[in-house]
Amino acid sequence: MVGVYIWAVGMDIVARDRIKLAVERQRRICEMLSHKESITTTEICSAFGVSPVTARSDLDALERDGKLIRVRGGATNVNQAAIIPSPDRRKSTNMEAKRVIAQLAAERVRDGDSILLDSGTTTLELLRAISKKRDITIVTNDISIVELADAIMPNSAVLLLGGLYRHSHRLTYGNFVLTLLDKIYVDSAFMCPAGYRTGMGCMTETETSQLVKETFIQHARRSYLLMDTSKVGRGSFMSFATLADFSEAFLEKDPGEAFCREAAEFGCKVTFPQNA
Repeated sequence: MVGVYIWAVGMDIVARDRIKLAVERQRRICEMLSHKESITTTEICSAFGVSPVTARSDLDALERDGKLIRVRGGATNVNQAAIIPSPDRRKSTNMEAKRVIAQLAAERVRDGDSILLDSGTTTLELLRAISKKRDITIVTNDISIVELADAIMPNSAVLLLGGLYRHSHRLTYGNFVLTLLDKIYVDSAFMCPAGYRTGMGCMTETETSQLVKETFIQHARRSYLLMDTSKVGRGSFMSFATLADFSEAFLEKDPGEAFCREAAEFGCKVTFPQNA
């Protein structure tokens, strides 16, 4: 009986040690998330030398405690929703830069074109810039774009991709959107990232946005990147494209040597006002 008791005590000590290790590991995961917007299970495995099962278990425990939000492949900071600005807040950010970009990109739209417009305030400006074009077919998942097209381009054909509705951002996403896109091929897609990092590409905040943006590019004969330079060097949660996916990138001023060098390597033309 003494032997059994010693064995049981030993098991209790091992269990307590494992709990202590898990608590410390989870504390450090939270610390890592305090310095970045998201973390992947691969990063956790690498940082702590644990298996993917253990990493997922840690993330599940932290989510139950309200310390993070689980997403596919990892987790995001609980404050991430607050970090992603609503369309109303984004409308007042870098507006002059967005107008310059829109005017440049508008030259790539011809009468009779079909275009995919990504959700974003820069594509809203693009819509204003092409309002005089004729016989344009507009495909989008952004309700604000549909409303503006109805107001300033009443003779255009507008296809709103139906799906799940993302409140506050006024856009649709999900499998219904992807199914509809599977039947559509357009002349051009105009894309707006949340950020761009050298070596990582164009980034967005959520998995649902990533899937839609990636599919937009796949279903266009030409794709264009619309991005003000404040987003160069800014990271986000997921990558949806590299510069190799775009014919041309439009910015309001010189984005810097690193961006231009990577664009040249991928065969993407970089366009901005030379006097900016």
